[in-house]
Amino acid sequence: MVHAALIGVSGFGRVHYNDLVRYHGQGDLRLIAATVINPEEEAEKCATLERMDCRLFDNYTQMLEEFSGQIDLCCIPTGIGLHAPMAISAMQHGANCLIEKPAAPCIQDVHA
Repeated sequence: MVHAALIGVSGFGRVHYNDLVRYHGQGDLRLIAATVINPEEEAEKCATLERMDCRLFDNYTQMLEEFSGQIDLCCIPTGIGLHAPMAISAMQHGANCLIEKPAAPCIQDVHA
């Protein structure tokens, strides 16, 4: 079973949210953790995630630390400037990453 995490559910993150919730419901993966920085605005999504036994965090570093080594796939549909630090941290904690394009604002960040 693939264990997935999601950083961000708003904006384009809603596309990943919808896909991961659907795959979870089909039994194709288990969504175990999500970072939501605006839970008041995303109350319905948070309620759905909690019903799925998905742990919610307001800080992605805390999520990655608590689930270190347990996340197979971390989806990162956030702002371009956040891609590199979030992906590097997720990979350091053992996760494979799906990052929106571009991967980072500069080639040096991509190489890192």
